[in-house]
Amino acid sequence: DVTACLVRDLLEVSLGDFRPDTSVASIEEVCEELQLMHEKSGIFMFASPIVEQPRLEIDTTVLYGREDEMSRLFRVHDRIRETGESEVVLVEGYSGCGKTSLVISVIPHVVKAGGYFIGQKLDQFSSSPIALVLNAFDMLPPLVLEKCNQHEVESIKRDLGCIFGDQLASLVRLLPNAALLRTSTQSSTPSQLDGKLRIDYTLQLFARIISSRSRPIVLHLDDIQHADQYSLDLLRRILSDIKGYSSILFVGSFRSNELSEEHPVNGFTTKLERNGTPISNIHLGGIDLASVTALVSNSLRIVPRYCKDLSREVYRRTDGNPLFAIETLRSFAERGLLEYRLRQYRWCWDIDRIGDVKLSDNVSDLITLKIAALSDKNRQALKTLSCFGSSANHDILNTLSMELENLQLGCSDELVNAGLLNKNDAGYNFSHDKVLEAAVNLFTTGSERACFHRDIGRVLLDAFDKGNLECVGIVADQCNHGFTSGTPEACTKMAILNEKAAASALKKANRKSALHYSSNAMRHLPENCWQSERDLSIRVYLTHAKSAALNGVVNEAKVAINKLLPYANAIDKMAALSLKSSILASSRQIQEALATIVGALSDLGETIPQTYDEETREELFALTLQTISQHSISEVSEFKLVSPEDAAAAIIHFYYLAIQLSHLLHPNVLIIFACKSVMASMKVGWTKCSCFSLAVFGSRALVRGLVDESLTIGFSALKLMERFSDADDQKTFVYGVYYGTIANFNTPFQLCCERLNHGKEIGLLHGDNLGAIWNGNYFLHKGLLAAIELSKLQEECKYQVGIVE
Repeated sequence: DVTACLVRDLLEVSLGDFRPDTSVASIEEVCEELQLMHEKSGIFMFASPIVEQPRLEIDTTVLYGREDEMSRLFRVHDRIRETGESEVVLVEGYSGCGKTSLVISVIPHVVKAGGYFIGQKLDQFSSSPIALVLNAFDMLPPLVLEKCNQHEVESIKRDLGCIFGDQLASLVRLLPNAALLRTSTQSSTPSQLDGKLRIDYTLQLFARIISSRSRPIVLHLDDIQHADQYSLDLLRRILSDIKGYSSILFVGSFRSNELSEEHPVNGFTTKLERNGTPISNIHLGGIDLASVTALVSNSLRIVPRYCKDLSREVYRRTDGNPLFAIETLRSFAERGLLEYRLRQYRWCWDIDRIGDVKLSDNVSDLITLKIAALSDKNRQALKTLSCFGSSANHDILNTLSMELENLQLGCSDELVNAGLLNKNDAGYNFSHDKVLEAAVNLFTTGSERACFHRDIGRVLLDAFDKGNLECVGIVADQCNHGFTSGTPEACTKMAILNEKAAASALKKANRKSALHYSSNAMRHLPENCWQSERDLSIRVYLTHAKSAALNGVVNEAKVAINKLLPYANAIDKMAALSLKSSILASSRQIQEALATIVGALSDLGETIPQTYDEETREELFALTLQTISQHSISEVSEFKLVSPEDAAAAIIHFYYLAIQLSHLLHPNVLIIFACKSVMASMKVGWTKCSCFSLAVFGSRALVRGLVDESLTIGFSALKLMERFSDADDQKTFVYGVYYGTIANFNTPFQLCCERLNHGKEIGLLHGDNLGAIWNGNYFLHKGLLAAIELSKLQEECKYQVGIVE
């Protein structure tokens, strides 16, 4: 063993000039080796098991020659623990230089300090980088339960309930694991937001609650050269939290040679610097000869003195690239240039023979040769796994292994032993991008790869249809990649699948993926879709219009709506017209949007004259007030509610939209729509949209000096909201009207400020910036009356300016 060799080498010193080259040169060298044996006794002091054909085992988790870079990461992390302010570290270098390993090395430091480490890896096959960002944040709730004591967990649960309130169910839809932090009394029904949920603000609030100086979040996104503008904008807004309550260290690693000047990452860093977010840059090149020697020494379990010649050869061939060095060592062993001799009880080599052998000067070629030497079933397994990108989870692989001969889990474990895959609790992932690239290159043609995707998609779709899988996006991705052409029935199935994937993406506020899937659904519809698949076509066109509108592709959304309107039934037509009016309003075409709404109301049998004089408005107000008095408006529990599917609900919804738009364009007409909405609600039944109409009518009563009536009607609007489990999106405007105007006469200003602030938060969560700013302005006004500290009001002013910007 190593100790015996050292004793022998000490005895050989007496040979003088005849001593071997490997003998010790000084007492200092002896001390260094003894210290090394002590520190790494598991490597040098305990022998490996005796086997006939030992395998070279290289611990790829050990980081060599990056002590300075590790210290820089540690210092940034520790600085966040002192300041509580978010920072960014960008790690760049060529492929194989150890960017991922460097960031992973910080995990023990983060864990010991009590923080949270979360991360995801992007690749060129990622169809939705934003989904990977959400997956990273979804790792936090289990970590909270693992690391925090009971008191901390209960505090986080209370904060989540207090800040998110009824919106907590919507958070769970974005981050399913957030359900672990929900109390048993909180709602489990998410509001129907259809993509309108503001992911950035939702994650901002979540990060504020979870992170702290003592427990900062370290978020690592690997290979951000594959990130898109949308995902980087999301990260920037989270990191540039205007209120600065979250403590996040974002570490982004990327290949510097794959980043063009126009890449979104450059704009991402520029905007962060402009917002004052500290950014540190770490460049990784090759490691030095001493570090390569340490790698070789530890891998061969031989002290550095014995492997200096081999280390120099590895360094010469690889220029210190860690991945290349590891693969070169493995290649030597696979070619028999490194062999374990039982007689010497260690790895041996002939340095002259190694020097004469020509190996590729490219790590990709070494990996390709290594894969070529695998059995056919293992190569087939690699090809199958490459169809999912950098990783695949156990549920997917278990489903496939039962149906596909070319993917057996035993193959995957063999590939782990070969250093090509890593296995973790979630599933399998490629050990490096270069391995993934080599696996993809196993496909000789695009059609061969399409066949693999088609077979995978067939198995997963069958499992999805049977309810055994929930990941409709992954199923759709595989089917889309594998679909070339097919029968009308096959095209219809693809349209159905992609529409489901788009709808699922909308529910998770993943608007880019929603547009991707809805566009595919449109492409797969048959030419005579309105005759052969009318209901499906309406669903697809409506989903595509929503997706296009959320992505700012306004003209495409308008075209889709106009095409479906002639074929839509009453309910779908109302949904399409409502969406069209929202698109027009968001494009600042307020007059056209209001005209669309008035036209829809006319189609539903409502009479909306073009003009109203003041006398007519007052008569209508008086009539509505009289009718309210006769209906005992305060008896909210007795109100008849209307199902959202009822045609009457569409009437109330369009009046709701008309009130919002007339507030911007025709304030004098506001009371007309409010009166008609309240009258219609009393006639056909109440919906959640009636709450806003009722509150607006109450505020108009206050303008006319009817304080008692205004208070009664406004309070009834609040109580009516409580009868609807999905009325979260109404709170912004109802709170703004009631607590901003009506409640001045019977509610403490401090309570009004609390409710207005909550209304603002809900507006931001729903992407309703107008409603949020409206509540914010009222908050500032009431804050002065409530004697809130001027510094806090100034901070709120700055916050609202940031929202506007």
